[in-house]
Amino acid sequence: MKTLNLKNLVIGVMVSAGLLIANLGVAQSGPTASTTPPTVKKVVKKDRKDIRKDKKNVKKDDKDIRKDKKDVAKDKKDLKKDVANGDKADAKKDAKDIRKDKKDIRHDRKDVRADRKDIRNDKKQVHHVVHHANKVARHGK
Repeated sequence: MKTLNLKNLVIGVMVSAGLLIANLGVAQSGPTASTTPPTVKKVVKKDRKDIRKDKKNVKKDDKDIRKDKKDVAKDKKDLKKDVANGDKADAKKDAKDIRKDKKDIRHDRKDVRADRKDIRNDKKQVHHVVHHANKVARHGK
């Protein structure tokens, strides 16, 4: 019984070693940085720069949204207090501030959605260009 287990172990090790050697051979024959065309490098560099810029914009817009939400909460609290005190002028001002902040939130959310869409598209573009360049380099097409 033990010899059968040992036999399976030896076969498993040999198969694993064979797969490892085969994978190393494929990896070494793949494209290198020196075989990647300059236009591919430019496209990838440009898209990665766009991704960084869009991520920075998303972060900024998210921060603005949080700030505007805090402002809305404060203005609602002030509005409630002004209505209770019968201060119509301040209540009107608070209501106007709430509308303005909510409009800013909608605008920032729209920007975030657009930036995230750009990020996805740029990542797809980088993947496509790199994949195509690797395919061309491997097959010479």
